[in-house]
Amino acid sequence: MCAAECGRTLLSLVILTYNEELNLSACLESVQSLPCEIFVVDSGSTDGTVNIAQDMSCQVVYHAFETQAQQLNWALEHLPLQGDWILRLDADERLTPELTQELSTVLPTLSADITGLYFKRRVYFLGRWMRHGGYYPTWLLRVWRRGCAWSENRLMDEHMILRQGQAAFLQHDIVEQNHKGLSVDRTPESLCVS
Repeated sequence: MCAAECGRTLLSLVILTYNEELNLSACLESVQSLPCEIFVVDSGSTDGTVNIAQDMSCQVVYHAFETQAQQLNWALEHLPLQGDWILRLDADERLTPELTQELSTVLPTLSADITGLYFKRRVYFLGRWMRHGGYYPTWLLRVWRRGCAWSENRLMDEHMILRQGQAAFLQHDIVEQNHKGLSVDRTPESLCVS
């Protein structure tokens, strides 16, 4: 029996943001068919990020930014996450429709020893898929059972680490495509956030 049939939330999505109005809508639209609650942890956006999140029925929480890893670990420790599984996305990422379907099908059927799921990330730069030069496939742990993973405490390129259990690999991709462009003024803080 799946979590939704038991009255539980199957999936909690956590997105960290800072001035992501150009990216956030596509990210949120990509998960609309998933049975999930969505938390946006914002670190003081001055653009329309918070309004977009609220308009799309996300729960928005402010938390001052230190590092990406610390922000995510704070979210995991302090947000009222109800999902059996946690999904973490950056605002400039989105799920492909195939991955959305795969998650909906696979999550309710996984054995208890599987506590994490890896996705392949497909990076686009200036509209082109960067499939060579070591950019694809990059496997990232992006879904885990609640309480079974934490983010390693690094300033950049942090990864999720499983505390227990084993990971499985899904077939389909997440897409990273930052729509901010190269000319957008960014604070050091925003460069770390997405």
